[in-house]
Amino acid sequence: MKKLLLFVLLFSSSLAFAQIAQVTSGSQALSTVLLDADPTITELDLVSFEAQAQGTEGVLVRWTTASERPDERFILERTADLMNWEILLEAPGDGGPSEITHYEALDKKPFAGVSYYRLVQENEGRYEELSDLYSVRFDPLNDLLIQGDHTPGRFTVQAQGPITELLLLNNRGQFIPMQLEYDGDMVRVNAELLASGTYYVQAIVAGSNILRPIIIDQGFVVGG
Repeated sequence: MKKLLLFVLLFSSSLAFAQIAQVTSGSQALSTVLLDADPTITELDLVSFEAQAQGTEGVLVRWTTASERPDERFILERTADLMNWEILLEAPGDGGPSEITHYEALDKKPFAGVSYYRLVQENEGRYEELSDLYSVRFDPLNDLLIQGDHTPGRFTVQAQGPITELLLLNNRGQFIPMQLEYDGDMVRVNAELLASGTYYVQAIVAGSNILRPIIIDQGFVVGG
């Protein structure tokens, strides 16, 4: 009977030790899994995205991230009609996981009127939006840059946006035919036959009518 009781006690102690060992082993295994977990960031955390007109300088686009993936790359796009998008900027990311990073880009030649900006990413040949669309209104510079040339009677007129029409008027508002050469947002004017005096340049820039005076002295533009 004593031998049987001793055997039962030994068997119970062995079983209890085995159970304790099993739980301990399980805890160690769980700890190992947690320590070996991959901390790689798999998603971009975009905190903010906005665009704002900066007077006559253009449109400033800013965005902020709270975490970024390795080899992050930003593609900034813009459109005027929500159909035809064009890439304004491609730039690599400068942040990392759990790191606040600020970015900004200046669009020096934005569309006139209302336009839209967005951030996208390329994923297996497809473009996916990272941000919501941000609309901004930019009014072209309500002024003309008029510069005289080294050649008498020649000067250039430049604007923030394409010049679709340009007229030269005398001080009584009468139209004076001139030889004009259009080149996007710049027009070259040949006014060799003009007498000295005050004249007016009238230009249509992105649908807006702009009128500016100029002074010609012996064939040269000296003020305006």
